[in-house]
Amino acid sequence: MKGHKKTLNWGILSSAKIAREKVIPALKKSTLVGNITLASRNPDNARHWASELEIGACSGDYQDLLNDTNIDVIYNPLPNHLHVPMTIAALHAGKHVLCEKPIALTSEQLQQLIAVANQYPDLAVMEAFMYRHHPRWQIVKNLLDTQYFGKVGYIHVTFTYFNRDPNNVRNQSGIGGGALYDIGCYCLAVARLLLNKKPERVIATQWIDADFKIDKMTSGLMDFGDVQASFNCATQLAAGQYIEIQCEQGRIRIDEPFALDAADTDILLFPSGQVPAEKISVGYNDHYLTQIDDYSNALLSHQGAPYGLDDAQTIMALIEAMQQSHATQSWQDIT
Repeated sequence: MKGHKKTLNWGILSSAKIAREKVIPALKKSTLVGNITLASRNPDNARHWASELEIGACSGDYQDLLNDTNIDVIYNPLPNHLHVPMTIAALHAGKHVLCEKPIALTSEQLQQLIAVANQYPDLAVMEAFMYRHHPRWQIVKNLLDTQYFGKVGYIHVTFTYFNRDPNNVRNQSGIGGGALYDIGCYCLAVARLLLNKKPERVIATQWIDADFKIDKMTSGLMDFGDVQASFNCATQLAAGQYIEIQCEQGRIRIDEPFALDAADTDILLFPSGQVPAEKISVGYNDHYLTQIDDYSNALLSHQGAPYGLDDAQTIMALIEAMQQSHATQSWQDIT
């Protein structure tokens, strides 16, 4: 990226639903984004969706997009098994990369990406956990840091939806499907975000779908020493999500903590034994847009990504430890 640019040109790898419905609309709103170009394995498909979304279309395939010298940043929302290889290809082509989560399927795969990323210190790769760019989390962190309700002792996170479509990538075991990869990673990441450390050990159990051979539910416990954090994620239960943080003198709850809608966010405060809750209202924030702006500002000012691959390493280690815990039916230490 040469000179003192004020905007960045983005290339989009595929017409994935999250790209069409969330990220591209946010890119179009950002004052830090210039041209947006969509690529598909089928150029006709790229032209169709680009017309629908009122953005540019790549006339060739993914590699043609990566080779475009006018593109500064690649957004990678491809199926999970393509996150690492296509992010590596983008780095070799001289592009920054915002990659959907989970950024890798194994720690070994992630190490391959880190080794390549280290060859390009001027390029920044970030895992796209959009929710953590929402201002409500800084408010919650401040409540915990100032011990508003005393010391935190327990956190629980639930994230579920129902999807039995055999053609959906989330139900395909060979390409990184399953609840833990798709939404469990949010549950693991938010506990780390709030506590600002990694757990000492974890334990988990998984419910494997007999047809799809993916985990349709994973439940686990993270032992942070002085704090416990549990979670449940499922792809075949009614849609719902919440986080509750229990402290010495009260509890904090957020409903729909990872969702994006038109409503304001209420952080619910329950002093010990009191109902109904006190409320801290946080105005509507498009956390996809905030993520793009935070990342773009870092790139334009030649800083590292707001969240680096070291953070991704920890989340990947937790995912693998949960999988190993289920396989061995035992606690797994986190080093």
